[in-house]
Amino acid sequence: MRYPNRNRPAQVIPRGLAGRANRRPRSPASFPLLCLVGLSLLAGWSAAEPIAGLLLDDTWTRGNWIGRYGSTAYVLFGARSPTSLTGGPGWPLRIHGYTGDPAETSRAWLSLMNTSRDDRALLLPQGGKRVASSWDDHGETRPIGQGPGLFIDIDLPPGRLLVSLYFFEIDWIQYRAYALQVVDRAQARVVLETSAADFFDGKYKRFALEGPRQLTFKILPGTSPNALCSGLFLDPLPDRVELPESLAARPDEAVPEADIESHCRTIRERLDPGLTLVEQTGNGEKDYLDAEAGFFRLLARLERERPAVFYSVLAASGSEAQGRLARFLRATLDPRLERLACDLDYAWARLLLDLPRQEQALRRLEQLSDVTDPRSAGSGLSARERPAASEIQAAFADPDDSQRAEILRRAARRRLQSGDLDGAAQVLGHLYRASPDTFSSEDHYLYACGLLYTGETESADGHLAQALAKGLEADRAASAYVARIACQVQLERLDAAEQLLAEFEGRFPHAVEVGHACFELGKKWAGRGNSEQARKLLRKALERQTSADGLATAARGMLQSLDEAGP
Repeated sequence: MRYPNRNRPAQVIPRGLAGRANRRPRSPASFPLLCLVGLSLLAGWSAAEPIAGLLLDDTWTRGNWIGRYGSTAYVLFGARSPTSLTGGPGWPLRIHGYTGDPAETSRAWLSLMNTSRDDRALLLPQGGKRVASSWDDHGETRPIGQGPGLFIDIDLPPGRLLVSLYFFEIDWIQYRAYALQVVDRAQARVVLETSAADFFDGKYKRFALEGPRQLTFKILPGTSPNALCSGLFLDPLPDRVELPESLAARPDEAVPEADIESHCRTIRERLDPGLTLVEQTGNGEKDYLDAEAGFFRLLARLERERPAVFYSVLAASGSEAQGRLARFLRATLDPRLERLACDLDYAWARLLLDLPRQEQALRRLEQLSDVTDPRSAGSGLSARERPAASEIQAAFADPDDSQRAEILRRAARRRLQSGDLDGAAQVLGHLYRASPDTFSSEDHYLYACGLLYTGETESADGHLAQALAKGLEADRAASAYVARIACQVQLERLDAAEQLLAEFEGRFPHAVEVGHACFELGKKWAGRGNSEQARKLLRKALERQTSADGLATAARGMLQSLDEAGP
């Protein structure tokens, strides 16, 4: 049975984040291998090796691809069912879809639902209408786990290309998680392996690949009901990213090409201890930033001199650097160093094609302009934000200032009122490190809101726990429980999430937020194959929702899908 894709489950976020859904940043991707391991393993690769690397997932563009993807070529699978919609200056290309079973052909699916207001559906190149369509392997006609998989052959044109596959759930709301392989057909070997999951809201899986090359994308459904894909887009990889003059190279970085990897390792070994020193003592800020900039510049040299190695480690290196810079920006008290860190953060975001992070860094650079450049007074900060910046400086002007905690609280609240959750987290982080014993339940809650916004789930969960332990007012306590349960689900700690849910129900048996928490946890259990526990939680979610509620409709759809799949 098919279910309308317009019935989208509500997201579980604390009320402190309400209204900011369209600005939420990307959650940090998970990379199991350290970038330096990749550098060591790939040190012997030839410079002539065609590039093949993973890039960060795009979860923010959704169906609004025009002007952002497809500048070389595009294919909207099934958009003219049974044919696809193709175009771009690089067209025609050889693209062929089939399944892993010679007896089963791939299928074009075109939804008949009204998707005019569903921004997950892909825009049509002309007319501004949207289409919800895909190729799939028809795996839903088979027992779960026995789908043949969807295979897509493509002959890449010459050049270094950004290749993007678009996934989203259409009509049939059921959790899907795929294994994804990129196979070189001429060499009969897998050149990249990754996964595609959690794409209900739309996700582009992005690859840096070099042609000419004959490749196959294998979308393997595992325990998903079927394998599907909605679009494929080709673009040239972006131009080289250079750091601003403020972070210019130092003479000791003029190292031979053969020594780049060892220098990267040497610098990388200094980064975490240097950042820890900054966070704990406030010392060594400039040394840390110099090392971080040196790491970026050496990796940029790899892009010029050994691109195959560079693209193989870019996503992991960039994700780690962004995490470190987020920590530094919460720890530093010097606005000029904060600006340099934002310059570096912006450069990484451009290199990783991370648009939300680029915009976040630019906004912060604009806000810092009043503090770092007197000639630009008034150009960056809003009327609410200017007092916050001055209060932060005033709080630390006198080390013995007994009013420091209250000054920082006022600064944090001003930033929250202006919608600057990242800035509020930075200010509260200063307060927590300076005097953790004075942190109130409200302080812990607000700090957790900022940490969630910047993707630091583990730390956010710890502060939510302390906020609840110290006593929050009822409405915020309910939101804190929902956020904690969502944190545990994201951290794959489902037993801990179950315990929190039981505690939540005990304290707030009639809270509607219990339904949201039950739905999120039930959806996760369904994805893990525990149908019994998933049904129990989804039914509990329905008890708290009205018949017209979108979450209730999604829960009913998932329950029916589970019933059809059997025990």
